[in-house]
Amino acid sequence: MPTALELLDKFAAAQEPLKSFIAVEEFAGRVNGISQAVDGNLGSTNEVRVDGFRVVERSWEWGPQGGTRNRPKYWSILTDGRKISYNEQPAPGELVIMPESVGWFFRSDPKKRMAESMGRSFLRQGFGVIHPGDRRIDLRLRAAQDLRLRPKLELAGWEPSPCYVLEGETETGRYTLWLDPAHGYHLAREVAERRPEHLGPNGRPCGEHAVSTVEKVRFEMRDGLWLPVEISSRMEGPYQGRPTLQTFHTKVTRFTLNPNHAALRSFVPDDVRDGTQVILVGENRRTKATGTWRAGRAVDSAGTVLWTPESLAGTVANKHPQPVP
Repeated sequence: MPTALELLDKFAAAQEPLKSFIAVEEFAGRVNGISQAVDGNLGSTNEVRVDGFRVVERSWEWGPQGGTRNRPKYWSILTDGRKISYNEQPAPGELVIMPESVGWFFRSDPKKRMAESMGRSFLRQGFGVIHPGDRRIDLRLRAAQDLRLRPKLELAGWEPSPCYVLEGETETGRYTLWLDPAHGYHLAREVAERRPEHLGPNGRPCGEHAVSTVEKVRFEMRDGLWLPVEISSRMEGPYQGRPTLQTFHTKVTRFTLNPNHAALRSFVPDDVRDGTQVILVGENRRTKATGTWRAGRAVDSAGTVLWTPESLAGTVANKHPQPVP
């Protein structure tokens, strides 16, 4: 039997080649117990592009909060040292641009690993990140005070396979992992339990009991590597004193490893429509400026360029963007 730390090393090694890719996923879920405005069936088609630390997510979604399968709502998030968040509805839409020091997802490390930055894509669960912005599970468990390996292998995964089972307690929760040696030591199942004394994202006791489960993962071989391509998961916990249950399912329909991101312009906000309102957020988290998106740039009412995708206005001395005619 390997040791617990040796298994974490094997899991980390399985993630190492998966730093740059494009994935398209079909997502379906159901929410019960939160509110009438949110509860119900929801779905989306998501495209995720990553190259290590830059991530762009684009989503066409439908559900109780708006959109239908035929006329979905559209939003996108680009993180590359900034967070660029774009919502197409209500028209003409809104684009929010903020530096890395403001976004909560950058606070622990301004160069987070790609899976930790995949905020709303449930593909991140296959890479060991249950909650958006959380640390990858092997990084959390290396600091666990109580990390142990169960004495026997247990069946887990979409197609049950013998897995090593690790258990560990950290300040943010108690975790149990099923790592599948037949599929590159990827995560086949995970249970994360948070009790009232565990710390939440703000560093304070969360004061509630919740359980998040990656119930089963299906793998496929792509370019000589095992990949998580289908995931079922669930979250149970209180909301304003009421029990809630959220169930999710995501399936990867397209996966391209190591694409030419430069040629594809993967990390350029070319999906923003002209006329979109732009909000630039400063280091103090207050609005720095507002403008309108025109011809791929943010401009004020006089046509003066406030921001371009190449640089935050005023921060690069040798860049002098010209007004949009």
